[in-house]
Amino acid sequence: MRAFREYLQERKQPGERLQAIEDASPQIRTSSDRAGRFLSLASLVSVLLSAVAVAMAARRYATRHLDSVALMKCMGASQGFVLRQTLVQLVCVAVMVTLLGTVVGFLAQAGLAWLLRDLIRSDLPPRGSPPRGWGW
Repeated sequence: MRAFREYLQERKQPGERLQAIEDASPQIRTSSDRAGRFLSLASLVSVLLSAVAVAMAARRYATRHLDSVALMKCMGASQGFVLRQTLVQLVCVAVMVTLLGTVVGFLAQAGLAWLLRDLIRSDLPPRGSPPRGWGW
């Protein structure tokens, strides 16, 4: 943050003033602190809700597959076979969802670039391979 402030300080034009939140009035600083606490609380609540959703989905998945696993075990399937079957299914679903998400993301980027073509005067940077790995 300090390096960025120095960078801006060196490049400001005459008549421009660089002002940080620390330089603002006490009312603005207090408001900013409250907003930061609110956003922290909101992010904590969203993480907790996500954890509950994952637990509910895992329970539903286990309940739905209980009969098929019991049937495979009755037919003599080993625990390793059942585990491999489940992992193959989950990996297939993950790959399909990742590919679908990538396609939707590229289409959304192209659509937003087209909608904002008059507002943004430069081209978007070219797509590269590093962001593809971040989805995993």
